[in-house]
This record gives sequence, structure tokens and C-alpha cells, in this order.
Amino acid sequence: MSESPRPQPPSDDELREIPKWIDRYARGRKLGMIPMLLIAAATPLTVFGPVFLAIWAYRHGRPEYLLYAVMGVAVYAFWLWMGATGRSRTLQKALTDRIYAAEGEVAPEPLPAVRSSKRLIAGMLIAVALGLVLAARVAVGMSVHYVQPLVALFLVPYMIYAQYRTERFAAPLMYAIPALYALHAVAVLAGAPLPCSDSWLGGVCAPLFAYAVIAVVASHAYSRYALRRLRRLAKVPGDSVTGEQTQ
Repeated sequence: MSESPRPQPPSDDELREIPKWIDRYARGRKLGMIPMLLIAAATPLTVFGPVFLAIWAYRHGRPEYLLYAVMGVAVYAFWLWMGATGRSRTLQKALTDRIYAAEGEVAPEPLPAVRSSKRLIAGMLIAVALGLVLAARVAVGMSVHYVQPLVALFLVPYMIYAQYRTERFAAPLMYAIPALYALHAVAVLAGAPLPCSDSWLGGVCAPLFAYAVIAVVASHAYSRYALRRLRRLAKVPGDSVTGEQTQ
């Protein structure tokens, strides 16, 4: 019985393409972000909630509810600490490695040095300050329907800044999150009949989470394409980058 012909080794042009597709594949492995996105989507509640509770407790003479306001601030402070110390990214990487364990380990190309994390902390603190001002305005009678566009005013630039700081333009599909959230704000201002736009969860948090999931799933789908392209360039069989067969 004749043996099947052995695959030809990659050409020089194909070898030059391999690092680029390894980086694209590695940066597209984003499914580990989804649990973190749940926390991020709830951030507006941890910012606005304590203010509303404090105002409500003051107006109704219920000081015991101030405890819940303090708890909300503590939750946001904990998340801020996780992000500033890099622990949130470590947790996300652990989740990602577990989800994609069958495909082996892969690391993206290192990016140029970025500015100090103090700027990221400052950006988050500015977002909190703007959020508190916005929450105070809502507390005195502004319609919840227009909260999302006002949130988008400071949240969209912050998301663009944070994405640029962490990955520059190496994962462009993730910029869909601020883009879609900004378009959502325009649609609200234009009077589009969006569902649940008059509630905090449906109008502010749910769109943020939904658009983030769309970007993550799109990045994951692109990583599948990058993996197939990488395997063709490297001319190796199997389901992982290294060509190992998975069960």
C-alpha cells in the first residue's frame, strides 16, 4: 500500500506570515472575558446605586440603608483594586487558558510599552466622579430614559482608552463595544423604540453587556479563522496550534 505524500515544508513567505496569524489567533481567544464582562456591565449600578440609596435614606429617614450604599462603594473599590493591580487580567487569563486548554498555550506578540497604570486608575476615578454627578441629577428628576446617552459621554471614551492601553489596535473587534454603545445612545436620543430603555438594567447595563458579548463572540470566531489559516501555513494536522490531535 503506497504511502500518502508528505506535506511540503512552508515557504519563506508562509514562514513570515506565521507570527502574524499566531498573534491574531492568540488575541482572538476572548471567551474568558464573559464572566468579567458581567461584572463590568454591573459597574454603573455600583456607581449610581450608592448615591440613590444615600439620597433615598436621607429623604425617608432610613439611615440603615446607608449601609447598602457603603457596600456598593466597597464593591466598586474592590473591582478598581483588581484592575489596578492586574489581578482581573490574571483571572481572565486563567479562565481563557482553561476554556482553550485543548488547543494548547499560545502568547501574543508583546506590544510596545504603555503608560503607567496610574493613568488607567485616574480614568476610572474620573468615570466614577462623572457617574456620581449624573446620579445626583437623576435623583432630582431627570428621566431615566436619557441616562444611557449621558453615561455614554464618559464611558465610551474611557472604553476606547482602556482598550488602546491594553492591546492598542491588535484586537480591533473589541472596539465594537464602545462603537455600538455610542450608536445605542444616538438611537435613544433619536427616539428609537428600544426595549427596556426606561430602566437602569435594561437601559444602561444590558446594552453594555450585550454589545460586549457580541464583540467577544466575533473575536472568538475570528480566532477560529486565524487558527485554520495558521495550520494551513504551518502545514500541520490537528486541532491545536502545534498540530496535536484532540479527543
